[in-house]
Amino acid sequence: MQANLTRLNDLAGEVRRQLKPLGQQAEVAREAQGIAAVVRDAKARLLAADISELHRTLEDTAKSEADRRGERNILQELLAENTVRLGQLEAAQVSTELDQARNLSYQFDSLAERLRSQLSIANRPKLPVRRLTRLL
Repeated sequence: MQANLTRLNDLAGEVRRQLKPLGQQAEVAREAQGIAAVVRDAKARLLAADISELHRTLEDTAKSEADRRGERNILQELLAENTVRLGQLEAAQVSTELDQARNLSYQFDSLAERLRSQLSIANRPKLPVRRLTRLL
């Protein structure tokens, strides 16, 4: 029995001797788990911050795009209005130029008629001066 007790004490001493490094290893493992949890938490926070920043950027981009679409629509409306106005101005200018051309044509026709009349008078046989005085 004494041999068994000695053997048991030896085994208990051996277990105690092995428990000390195992305890240290367990402590290191607990610390490692704590550090791993802190790292996971930090990564999760960083990812959340990145996602939040990406959402803000996306919203800003969407707002900018909407603003650009609005500006584009306004510019298209202005372009359409100016195109109509240009057409009106061109039509008015053509109308004015057409009126001027008609007026010049009328003046040329009148001048040509006067010239024909004078040519006709100039081509008539000359009357004696006595007869001409009676006609006047």
